[in-house]
Amino acid sequence: MTFLFFLWTTTFLLFFVIEFIFARLLLFLSCAIGAIFAALSSLYFFALGVQVTIFIGSGFLFFGFMHFLCNPGDYARRTTYLDIVLGRKGLVIKNIIPGSFGQVKIGEVVWSARSLNHEIIIEGTSIEVVGVQERHLLIKVDDNGETVSP
Repeated sequence: MTFLFFLWTTTFLLFFVIEFIFARLLLFLSCAIGAIFAALSSLYFFALGVQVTIFIGSGFLFFGFMHFLCNPGDYARRTTYLDIVLGRKGLVIKNIIPGSFGQVKIGEVVWSARSLNHEIIIEGTSIEVVGVQERHLLIKVDDNGETVSP
C-alpha cells in the first residue's frame, strides 16, 4: 500500500462524514466517490496528476448523475409566471402612469404592473397581460377597452 492510498482513503472518510453532517448537499458525497476512485488509481501507481484528474472527473460525473437522478422534474418544462398570467384579463385597481407602476387584479391576486405602450390607464379599466418583466406585469387595455366600476 502506498502513502497516496491512505491519503485518498482519509479524504474519502472526511468528505463522507461532512456529507452526513450537512445532509442532502451531494457535493461532498461526490468528492467522497471521487476519492474512492483516486484511491483505487493509486493502487495501480498512477501519477499524482492522473489521480487528481480521476478524483475531479469522477466527482463531477457522479454529481451530474445524482443531480439528474434526484431531480428529474428539473429537466421538464417549468411553469413560470409568464405561463400563468400571459393572456389573462384583469382590472386596474391603482392608476398606471408612465414611468411608475400601478396595480392590477387578476382573479384574486393583485400584481404590480405597468403599461406596455407607456400610456395612462385609469382605475377600473379592463386589461390584458401581454408579458412579464422582472416581477411586474406588462399590460395593455383590453380590446373592448371598457371601464368597469370597482
